[in-house]
Amino acid sequence: MAKKVEIYGGFGEEFDDGVYDSVRKVCVGVYGDRVSSVEFEYGKGDQSIIRSHGQKSQESKEFVLDHARGEYIKSVEVTSHGNGLISSLTFITSVERDREVFGKVEGTKNFLEAKGFDKLVGFRGRSYLDRLNALGAHFAVVLTPPVKKLEAKGGNFGDEWDDGVHDNVRKITIRRSEGSVEMVKFKYVNGTEIVLGDAHGDTSQLPYVKEKFVLSEDEYLTFVHGHYGQKFPVGQSVNLHGRFCDGITMLKFKTNKDTYQVLGAETEGYEYVGTSFVLGETDHKIVGKTMAKKVGIYGGIGEEFDDGVYDSVRKVCVGVDGDRVSSVEFEYGKGDQTITLSHGKKSSQERKEFVLDHDEYIKSVEGTFHHYYFISSLTFITSVERDREVFGKEVGTKFVLKAKGFDKLVGFRGRSSLDRLNALGAHFAVVLTPPVKKLESKGGNNFRNEWDDGIHDNVRKIKVKRYQESVEIVQFKYVNGTEIVLGDAHGFTSQPSMVKEKFVLSEDEYITSVHGHYGQKIPVGQSFNLHARYCNGITMLKFKTNKDTYQVLGAETEGYEYVGTSFVLGETGHKIVGFHGKSSTFSLAQIGVYVSPINNA
Repeated sequence: MAKKVEIYGGFGEEFDDGVYDSVRKVCVGVYGDRVSSVEFEYGKGDQSIIRSHGQKSQESKEFVLDHARGEYIKSVEVTSHGNGLISSLTFITSVERDREVFGKVEGTKNFLEAKGFDKLVGFRGRSYLDRLNALGAHFAVVLTPPVKKLEAKGGNFGDEWDDGVHDNVRKITIRRSEGSVEMVKFKYVNGTEIVLGDAHGDTSQLPYVKEKFVLSEDEYLTFVHGHYGQKFPVGQSVNLHGRFCDGITMLKFKTNKDTYQVLGAETEGYEYVGTSFVLGETDHKIVGKTMAKKVGIYGGIGEEFDDGVYDSVRKVCVGVDGDRVSSVEFEYGKGDQTITLSHGKKSSQERKEFVLDHDEYIKSVEGTFHHYYFISSLTFITSVERDREVFGKEVGTKFVLKAKGFDKLVGFRGRSSLDRLNALGAHFAVVLTPPVKKLESKGGNNFRNEWDDGIHDNVRKIKVKRYQESVEIVQFKYVNGTEIVLGDAHGFTSQPSMVKEKFVLSEDEYITSVHGHYGQKIPVGQSFNLHARYCNGITMLKFKTNKDTYQVLGAETEGYEYVGTSFVLGETGHKIVGFHGKSSTFSLAQIGVYVSPINNA
């Protein structure tokens, strides 16, 4: 499945080379102020296919892609004259290389690129005798782990469509008739950019019902539930020739915060016949997710950037011009893939590299920013003992990028302008090194906001807020050496009439296990209420230490019983050194722990 990108330029004889596995080589002919010809060498399996357009000239140059490194064209910068001919072409690839312009950069500038579709897999355009008049392209999705493509579900007929891969989904638009989903359309976000997908399905002006669901900035899709077939009167035969004989009769979008449903309601005298399906994977969002903690940003104003979260930082290149850091270039690792992102303007005067060994990672960054609000120096502290190396001049206000409990820097964010780095922040992840272990969180309501306090030396204070028969909020205070670290509050923070309970541990006290229960406390003989606000909430928490036991909720009450599931978190000979879990709109949904051997403290 490939996406066509608009043809830019003038009139001429139209061509479309189609879609291939790869572009292996481009040969560009230039004559005077115009591109006179293009020759594309495509790959299809083991076969090479060559397509030429225009008239070859004496001045012809090749652009060869590095097949061994998996290099591919990501976009093409095109300039065209007002008289309808291409004046220059510049190819941007998946590998960092010097910029090479074919022709002269004159006229109107356009880009051949497709948001969500990274790889150019074929060209199209218009040519005439001795010139290339216009150029367009086909782009395909590049699936790099941990992103996965899950098979489409539904009936077998219809045109294939593909919106590509993005950072997140921001908006869902659906048009439906009485018994079938007629059209879907999605709005995506890539960094700070909004990408509107095409409408898929019946786009006519028939009087369909329109439904819209807008996701908040920290909300993401976790699963899509659906059904295809028919809804018809009980006892009536399935109409194989009906308009909706194999249509989508229900869609339910589950997020980390809510559920949005279209169709699928039960109606007396009617039944659904067909097939139900679920799209999604546990611990993934629709396009994938990684748990990390944001830190910063320190410095001044500028154009904001956020590189996202990766497996590792492999290399940092810092450009310095006078009293300021003029540019940064970060090389990240994601599986076997290397991703390079740059910010600011590369300095020709002074540019130095900071290369990390295979298992080495950045633990913190020390920096200074000038009173004019640009970064003046950067120093990287890693997991390996090495000499301190300062990039730039240590002038101005000092800052440190560090996340207590989160040891490994896995991505940068910040602000930059033309010739300087204005501000810097980062993403940090937990590093699980034996003998510390992460024990799976327990509780109900799996499709919720994930949270993680990271790993510390010990727990010093437990704060719990409860409302009626459910735990609403937990918050922990930790100790790291001589430093106290206050974790965030996790759960529903907007209920004013909650009961607050606090437990302070002594210096030589530590938590050995957490006992809990999730479900409901209901009158004896009453059925479990699936629609209750606390149908699967945490109904009891008991913290056992080497000295005492601290309990919230769970007391037996005459005429009531607990229905649900009990759990225990902990390991013999270990203490708890951090908490993680999930929280819903209304309460704490799940709780998990990090444990470390007691004699390792």
